[in-house]
Amino acid sequence: LAVGGIKLLAKSLKERDPGRLVAVGGPTPSGAADIFDDCLDVDFLLAGEGEITLLELAQILRVNDWQAPASPSEVEALGGLYHRSGGRLIFNGPRRRLPVLDDLPDARRDYYWLDYERRLVIRDVQLNGVATSRGCLKMCRFCGARTIWPGPVRYRSIERVIGEVADLRRSYGEDFQHFSIFDDDFLARPDRVNDFCGRLRELEGDYKFRCYGRVNNLQNEEMIETLIKTGCQEIWVGVESGSQKVLKAMGKGITVSQIKRLDQLFHNYDFPWLAFIILGTPPESEADIELTLNLLRAGHFPNIQPFTFQPYTGTDFFRQLRAEGRLDYDDIIRGHQNLPQCFSQLVEPERFWQLLEQLNQLAADRREHWFPGLSPVEVKEAELWEMETAKFLSAGSDGFVALGPERQLRWLAALNHYQGLGADLTLVDAEAVET
Repeated sequence: LAVGGIKLLAKSLKERDPGRLVAVGGPTPSGAADIFDDCLDVDFLLAGEGEITLLELAQILRVNDWQAPASPSEVEALGGLYHRSGGRLIFNGPRRRLPVLDDLPDARRDYYWLDYERRLVIRDVQLNGVATSRGCLKMCRFCGARTIWPGPVRYRSIERVIGEVADLRRSYGEDFQHFSIFDDDFLARPDRVNDFCGRLRELEGDYKFRCYGRVNNLQNEEMIETLIKTGCQEIWVGVESGSQKVLKAMGKGITVSQIKRLDQLFHNYDFPWLAFIILGTPPESEADIELTLNLLRAGHFPNIQPFTFQPYTGTDFFRQLRAEGRLDYDDIIRGHQNLPQCFSQLVEPERFWQLLEQLNQLAADRREHWFPGLSPVEVKEAELWEMETAKFLSAGSDGFVALGPERQLRWLAALNHYQGLGADLTLVDAEAVET
């Protein structure tokens, strides 16, 4: 979440209820807690895995009617927590990582699926997401995964994961038609993937899913066949660049040759994979961007998702840019990705926007599988609304408000189609937009 947005939300909560205590968690405070030193509306920060920290903090505060604890030492003893002392945020020290992920309960989707038959989010990829592990084996310099999940990768048991999927089908019936696996590196262990696929096929009913994968882990043709036969409909892959120099600077640990081979493998299976592309990283030049565009044009790449580089807190690139004095959080970090910014000093800004527009147009031309079940007219309408509102959304929350209720609704509908979620848009009303 944008730093400015967090501070604005905290301020709003305090204005409504000055006695309210505000705690913030996630990758932003985990990677750069000092950003919130001057935001006195934030009382606590949760660093890293926050489930147990938040639970223990709530237990302490509840005893004192949700006011500041009578004994500050209780809060000071909680690992993984920043607390206020003399106006400053003080870190209590790290918390030991959860050793066994199976000890955590499943996510409570019913908190989100209230009145689910009338909600646009009924098949939202975020709500249908399942996590089977935490962490990543790689050390990409732009990725914030290790800010939250440092250390070795930890896994849930396949039995527990399959049980969660089966429970979701029992709870939501046919509304639960697809799910997404949110692991950073689900395909890193072929033996585990085979076990998952085998057990999923044993369940009653058809299941379709999507997952993330790394280029180097997808050179295994046998695993690709297993995934497709089991119901995998799409794999999101971090290609990022067609320049070997940039891939090395990113710490990707992959080669352009591997990218080309993967593209051909997926094409042989007519598989609708998605390639993530990032433009604007600090070491990127105009020639590097041209290499990326040439790679995409020469290959098949049926689905391309362009992003502009975002300096996530706690990453190597974040520390580099911060040391160079090139980050202004309230002005720059207004959202997640696709912000109107370029952190490369090797490309003239005007030329960068021209190259980015070429990439966006190429992505639009290649969009083959993003709109399942829609007519060509509906696809074009969704694309037009997405493109027309992008410039407003780049201005942050103010830009979205400026669209007005009708356009907000249309944009949400276009986004829903764009992600291929297929909800019944006739059920969406103004109340859903406000929500």
